[in-house]
Order: sequence, then structure tokens, then C-alpha cells
Amino acid sequence: MKRRDFLIATGTAGIAGAAAGLGLARVIEVPDETATSTPGAKMASPQVVGTPFEGDGLASSDPARTAEIQGRIDAISRTGGTVRIAAGTHRLFAPLRISGSFITLQGEGMGATIIDWRGPGAAILNSDAGARRDGVTVRDLSIDTHHVADASGIVLEHFQHALIERCRLQGVGERGVGVEFRGSEATYYNTVRGCWFNVSGDGGVGVRWSGGGGEPNGNRLIDTTLSGTPRTTLIDVAAGDTALILGCGAEGGNLLRLAGSSCQVIGTRFEGGPIRIDGNFNQFVGNSYAQSVEIVDRGQGNVSSGELSR
Repeated sequence: MKRRDFLIATGTAGIAGAAAGLGLARVIEVPDETATSTPGAKMASPQVVGTPFEGDGLASSDPARTAEIQGRIDAISRTGGTVRIAAGTHRLFAPLRISGSFITLQGEGMGATIIDWRGPGAAILNSDAGARRDGVTVRDLSIDTHHVADASGIVLEHFQHALIERCRLQGVGERGVGVEFRGSEATYYNTVRGCWFNVSGDGGVGVRWSGGGGEPNGNRLIDTTLSGTPRTTLIDVAAGDTALILGCGAEGGNLLRLAGSSCQVIGTRFEGGPIRIDGNFNQFVGNSYAQSVEIVDRGQGNVSSGELSR
């Protein structure tokens, strides 16, 4: 195997696992369910590093699809590794629960691998909200919540060094959130990067860092586009968070609700509803604002420089 192929197959988790004496990270393939939906059809054995999984093809409406993918996540909960979800639509009726650290859920692109979420709550969340998780990644897939009021995309608590990358969160409903990191003493250095959010239900939220029982710290939103309707909130940063928002675009709705302090908002385009600042000593550098943007600053020591337009 070439060195490049080895790195792609193992990822960070595999390298870390080898260093710790755990051996090569496991890569488990989840085939496209729509390609094997014929009754009685046999699913091809997935190509894996580690113990392979086999099973019958599952129809797109079969609730067992969730159990199948969950089993593959649980199989690498102690070692870390990657579960690769093939292109196609995967209809889920119960959430996928992250049950360990250094786990990656890898699709084939935000327009290719689609999680068709049909349950309440979040499509991806913790298996145990009290257990600390480190180094978890979700990338290259879409989650469609179909504007259902109580449906959310990804909600993680007690996480550090998590990465949500190149994902699309579509149809977030009125009591839902696209991605949320819930605060605790260990919720820090989590990143949302290169994603796209559509928030359509009144009261819905795109990205939220919520304080909960702790103070989320050092979270980052980078190169991400968010759009919403007038009664939605696109970015919501809790008190205690020292977030970085860099190179993003936010249009429609309540653009930014910033209760955190010592945050940086850099090179971001805002167009639509208001920006509300309740925290202190935040920096706004090199951002651009449409004429419609109202900035309501209730904090102290917040500064702005290098604005491109108003």
C-alpha cells in the first residue's frame, strides 16, 4: 500500500491508536441502501480494515438501517476508527450515537451521502452525555430534517477537539438546531468548518454553543454559510465562550447572538436581521454588513475595525 493510501485509510485515529499500541484503525463501510433494496438481495461484503460486516440489503424505509450503522460505530468505540457511509439516501428513524473518542463518520460529499432524518431530537448525538469524548469528526454528508419542529442535526455534549466539516444541515425546524455543542467543563476547541446551513422554521438555530452547566471555550466557526428566515437565529454563542468566527457568510434572520466575551469575528459577511452583542471585549475585524443590518451592543469594550461597508 502506498503511503498516501495508508494515511487516508487510517486517519488521525489510526495513527494515534498505533502509537498507543492499539494497532491499525478500523475502517467500516456502510453501503448505499438504495442500491441493494431489492427483496432478498445480498449486500456486498464491505471493504474494511479489521473485522468485516455482512448483512442483507435494507430497504430505504426499514428502521433496521439505524441499528446497522450504530453497530458499526459501536464496533470501533474503544479503538477509534472510521465508519464510511456510501453515497445515497440513508433514512434513519433513531439517532446515531457517538460511543467513543477518535471516531469519524465519513460520507462521500454533502450532496452525495444524505441522512434522511425521520426521528425526533438530533440525528447524531452522544451515547452518554456524561462521558468525555475527544477527537470526533463528522464530514462530507448532509442531514435533512424536513422542517420538523423537534428535529435537529448534530448535538454533542462534553466534547473536545470535535470537527464538523463539509456538511449540509437542511430544513432545520422551529425548535431544532443544525449543530450544537453543549457546555461543560470539557467543551472546548470544537470546530465547524466549510459547512452550509439552511434554517427555515421560526425559532430554529443554525450553530449554537450553549453554556449549560459549564463554559464552552475556544470553539470555532470557519468558512461556513448560513441562511435563514426572519425569526430564526443563525449563530448563537453562549456566555463564557471565547469563540472565533472566521470567513463566514450569514444571511436572513437574527444573524448573530453573542453573549460570549473576548470573541473574534473576522472577515464575515452579514446581510439581513440584527446582530445582538451582550458579551464584553469582543473584536469585529474586517467584516462587511448590508445596510439592513442593525447592531445592538449591550456589552462593554467591544471594538470594530476595518469594516468594508455599512
